[in-house]
Amino acid sequence: MIKFGTDGWRARIGQEFTFDNVGLVNLAYSRYIKKNFKNPEVVVGYDTRFLSDEFAKFSASVLAHEDIKVFLSEKFCPTPAVSFFIGSQKLSGGIAITASHNPYQFNGYKVREWFGGPASPETTSEIERIIQEIKPEWDEKKSKFKYEESGGYKTEDIVSPYVEAVVRDSEVRGVLKKIDTFVFDLMHGACIGLPSMIFGKKAVEIRNTLNPLFPDYGKPEPTPYTLLPLQQTCKKLRKDGFAFDGDGDRIYACTKTGKIIDAHRVFAMLIEYISKYRNVKGKVYKTVTASDLVEKVANFYGFEVVTTPVGFKHLIKGMIEDNAVIAGEESGGIGISYHLKERDSLFCSCLVIKYSFEEGKDFSSLISRIEKKFGKHIYLRQDFHISDEKKQEVMDKAGNLENIDKFKVETIETIDGYKIRFKGGGFLLVRPSGTEPVLRVYAETDSEQKTKKIISSFCKIFGIENRE
Repeated sequence: MIKFGTDGWRARIGQEFTFDNVGLVNLAYSRYIKKNFKNPEVVVGYDTRFLSDEFAKFSASVLAHEDIKVFLSEKFCPTPAVSFFIGSQKLSGGIAITASHNPYQFNGYKVREWFGGPASPETTSEIERIIQEIKPEWDEKKSKFKYEESGGYKTEDIVSPYVEAVVRDSEVRGVLKKIDTFVFDLMHGACIGLPSMIFGKKAVEIRNTLNPLFPDYGKPEPTPYTLLPLQQTCKKLRKDGFAFDGDGDRIYACTKTGKIIDAHRVFAMLIEYISKYRNVKGKVYKTVTASDLVEKVANFYGFEVVTTPVGFKHLIKGMIEDNAVIAGEESGGIGISYHLKERDSLFCSCLVIKYSFEEGKDFSSLISRIEKKFGKHIYLRQDFHISDEKKQEVMDKAGNLENIDKFKVETIETIDGYKIRFKGGGFLLVRPSGTEPVLRVYAETDSEQKTKKIISSFCKIFGIENRE
């Protein structure tokens, strides 16, 4: 059964993610678009995964066959480029063939709305309903489509105007000649070549070749455990750097000494930058998985903070309806509303670079100042591949815990999963993933020892094997 998760439908290539099923989803999407827009126009983009370009051509052909005007990206592109093209051309919507950060065996289908941002839960639920309704019709129609014979659409350069918008909105052009060199780990993803388009030789790109196996970790996901090439390069060159995920909507950073700067701290730096250097007012939206550091920094600078379930589609409402100037999630997806109603790693990197320049401080100094002002926040996330039965057992009982080892439970929040807060500070959050068959466990305290202890004790309670 085709189900949309926190951002799109994702499945294993050749199993559920097939040309047959992709065609079915496109037919359903076409019906949704035609129901809601007169003379609809959409854009189709795609990432660097295996067969993404062919799935994109096939998608464009199916949509065009349904009398929709279709623009197909002439090459692979980050998802934010799809979002920008929708907004700049005032299209009805668009799709991106991408599985984002997921392992190489997966591909996916992201829907973007007319405003250039992730589809709402209401939209994806409606598309799911239509899929079930038209399945018999697609079974009759699909013989007419062969992906080798795709056509009926227009190819378009959607990357160049997007990059120009990133430069314009970040105001980075004025400092291009003055800034230092930076390292960009593109993880073999859709942002290959884009930092060099902006920064020229001052952008050192690594993992910037097409490789759908995404070595050395099998997935283009920036985490503290997948960025050794970035750490080694930053340390060797003594330069600060960034990492982007497979479709360019997640960001991590790294100091010139090779220390990873997680998404929470990037988020905190961006809040500081916006407060100090941009005359923009509004709220800060964050997902429940975000570090408490984000809220402390935002409150210090006078922002009201709103917490949502996981998934940028929940944050997007704040950017559209509730004056959120910045919205972000633990995984590295951060969006700035005056640029796009969308996560954008390339844009965020430009803002951090500009902030570093304006402050005259490298990344390490910026983070040290934040930690000195707001305290230590040692955050860990672990993913556990366990059976559905075990996952259900954990979720049934986690909300009734009174203590985890010596850590006494103070409150339990149920925004998304169970976020267990402890007396004296710190938390543990447990929730099932919306895009992968895993149970995610997050914890934060003021020390690495405490944080690891909380996770290990939680695993011991439920008999979960903890390999950390």
